[in-house]
This record gives sequence, C-alpha cells and structure tokens, in this order.
Amino acid sequence: MIMKLVLDNRTGPKNLNIITSDGSLAEAHILAKRLDGSGHTLLSVQRAKDDSLMIGGGPKSFIISRTLPDGTSMTLIADSVATGRQEICVGGQFGNFHSRYVCDEKLMQQALIEYYDCKNVSLNWRTD
Repeated sequence: MIMKLVLDNRTGPKNLNIITSDGSLAEAHILAKRLDGSGHTLLSVQRAKDDSLMIGGGPKSFIISRTLPDGTSMTLIADSVATGRQEICVGGQFGNFHSRYVCDEKLMQQALIEYYDCKNVSLNWRTD
C-alpha cells in the first residue's frame, strides 16, 4: 500500500516540506523522530486521499489525529483522566492542548505501527 509522507520544514518564513511519495514504516519512524516542536512540527501520513494520520509537536509531546475515508476525524487519547493543559507547536502554530491528548513518543510510534498495519485495535480514539 502506498503511503505518502510529508514532514513540514520551517526555515524562517518559508515552509520547505520534505515529501516521500511511497514511504515505508521505517521511513515514517525516522521522520517522526525529526519532529522537534520548532522547525519540524507536523508529519502527515496519507494512505489515500481521504485517509490520513497527522502527528504534530515534538520532540517528547505529540498530538495525533486521524481522518477516515468517510470524513470522520478522531484524536488519540493518551490519558483519559489527565487534567491541565500543555502548549505544543503543531504545524507551526502553538496551541494549548488538554493533557488527555498529549501523547509520548512510545504512543506516537504505536499509532504509526497500527496505521501502517491498517488496525485501530489497542488505541483509544475520540471522534471529533
């Protein structure tokens, strides 16, 4: 299955995206590790036109969302009982996200694996 990978690359006022037309899971992991919360703040993984996984933030805190082919949007829940908020830069824009949606690197990597394997079995998603 073809997976298009797009990593934002902010250089001053310019955005020079890094694009891989048919990226493997290993390549997705490498690009995800480049998310640093400043120059690289968003990785888009697209299986098809209307089926994508978006990972924003970095290097230790991530917001992960998913769009299904039917248009349903979902956000990964890291901790359903968490309280408070955390500021994270996603796609070059800072947002004040509820802590329940702030994922660590391990959960981010798990979301990538399940997306590549076409599964959503062990993760807790909230439909938006």
